Amino acid sequence: MSRVPVVGEGRTYDRPVATQEERRRSTQAAILESAFGAFVEHGSPDVALDVIAERAGVTKGSIQYHYANRAGLLGAVATWAFTQIELRVGDETTTPAYLRAILTEQAGPTGRVLFTIADELARSGSLQPFDPYPYLCERLAELGFDGPISVAAAATVQFGRHLAFGLVEADEIDSMVEQLVSLG
Repeated sequence: MSRVPVVGEGRTYDRPVATQEERRRSTQAAILESAFGAFVEHGSPDVALDVIAERAGVTKGSIQYHYANRAGLLGAVATWAFTQIELRVGDETTTPAYLRAILTEQAGPTGRVLFTIADELARSGSLQPFDPYPYLCERLAELGFDGPISVAAAATVQFGRHLAFGLVEADEIDSMVEQLVSLG
């Protein structure tokens, strides 16, 4: 935040002014949060840019400026959503607690939107696919998981997908966590 002198009422004072980078980040955050909210509300990422723009308080052109195409926006929204999940569960310091928290988050609307976006990007042959697998591998390594990290991360993604689409019930999360921890 920089400051600029402002003259008014017979005196001069400094007023904080957001830098261009701060305004860019703020606009992108508003767009991503609004897009995700619209996706959850509509149950899919098939939402018009006009709706997202109105929710974010920006123009459709602003969205198109920040995201070159729909795939770019979808990829950014998926990454943002997974980051939000990570922020909510980031304090978990044991592998079982972390896996339980991740799976619980994926069982709700966040997981459904996240996997729907991932599927749409994969079907479209997008150059910007979203895959939570690398994030999970990194976090499991940080937690000292001593089993095959790639297998545990892949199983976590698959369990999350099943939870998100209601193929298994949320009361099965503890059983899933036990299966994942037993890999170690």
